[in-house]
Amino acid sequence: GLSVLSGPQQYTVKALMRNTAHLREAEAEFAALHSDRQQERDRLARLRVVAKHLAERTGGLKQDLLRYAEKQSRLVAEMEVAEHGGGALGEAEKEEERKEERKEEKKEEKKEVKKEEKK
Repeated sequence: GLSVLSGPQQYTVKALMRNTAHLREAEAEFAALHSDRQQERDRLARLRVVAKHLAERTGGLKQDLLRYAEKQSRLVAEMEVAEHGGGALGEAEKEEERKEERKEEKKEEKKEVKKEEKK
């Protein structure tokens, strides 16, 4: 191999081989860093998706709580009227309330269907 070359040539070839080895190490290190960075990007993208999903769910829960609170306050008002001799809500108001509940149930069903379609 190298014995054919003169002393300075051997030194030059060995130095080139060392430099090449250092370059390969540096390339491997760079590739590993690049891979880590890509994994981090992927992880952040997944986190964004999860955060968006949680925000949607939270929004839905908030709507449900508001509707529940509204129903509860109507029930309390109805009970107060009944206690003071005014009787229950008029039949027209009850029918209106039933229509409103049916509308809300249909909205909820549509939301569920859309959620299922997204999956």
